[in-house]
Amino acid sequence: MKRNIRYRKIGYLFLGAAMACLLAGCSSDHKSEAEDEAPRVAAILSGNDMNRATDFWDEVWGGVRDGAQAEGIALSEYTLDTLNSTVERVKLASAAKVDGMILAVSDGEDQELLALLKEVRDAGIKIVVADTDIGETYYDAFVGIDNDAAGEQLAAYLCEHWESGEKILVLDVNASEAVAQRKNSFLTYLEQRGMEEAIEQLLLNDETEARVLEIQHALEAMDGVKWVVSFDPSCTLQSAEALDRMGISPDVSLIGFGESDTVQEYLENQVIQALFEQDNYDMGYLAVEKMEELLNGSQIGEKQSYVETVLRTGQE
Repeated sequence: MKRNIRYRKIGYLFLGAAMACLLAGCSSDHKSEAEDEAPRVAAILSGNDMNRATDFWDEVWGGVRDGAQAEGIALSEYTLDTLNSTVERVKLASAAKVDGMILAVSDGEDQELLALLKEVRDAGIKIVVADTDIGETYYDAFVGIDNDAAGEQLAAYLCEHWESGEKILVLDVNASEAVAQRKNSFLTYLEQRGMEEAIEQLLLNDETEARVLEIQHALEAMDGVKWVVSFDPSCTLQSAEALDRMGISPDVSLIGFGESDTVQEYLENQVIQALFEQDNYDMGYLAVEKMEELLNGSQIGEKQSYVETVLRTGQE
């Protein structure tokens, strides 16, 4: 009798274990189905490299990752670098059949890329573009700053403090379409006020130390330069380093764009006279929020959403 009871107990144990496994299997299947239901979004954004001496894109990536976690989005990351073009990354993400793409575009005139983005949108994939506005035809939403307005704001600051006869050294770098938009609107603003003869432009090398030396040599060779203007965060930092090495601040005033702790120190020390800042983390986070609204079929209103900006000066 005791043996039969023991066997029955063993049988019950096996039955209980089988039921537990079955329930675990059901739970696993349910979890898998829930994961499958999460929207799949590819983030195709730049990575920081040796020429980008700031953490601009690291901050944008941080906002995208936190936003994806908060919104329950399955995020795939495709980092842009010298070996992987935007076109290649978009094709790869499209082949993976994602629901949406959060995208950075450095060249807004790349016709192959623009045609591809139009094709991707026509296929039903939602596109949110960050940093550079490439035109409403190619995206469902844009998140960044108004780069034309930002360039004008920096130009307006210069005009308030500029005096006749002072030379303005405008630095040009091969960075992004956003940087080009700021520079062009800045120059247009000054030219409309008859200041074009005061402007000297310098096209810089792509390598960091070479840029610093080129800025130094230009300032040594040119007479009457009072203003140095940069539209790229990395170039602003490199320009500040050049002025600091030469010990010519604040006799030569640097104005530019940037958000890093190092440029803040240069601003406090009056190596930089005016600094245009934007909320890079919020750019990434807001891009994900806009994507979530698009995928849910919500009306987003205006296609362009702008993050917070501020123009800080050394006198603050």
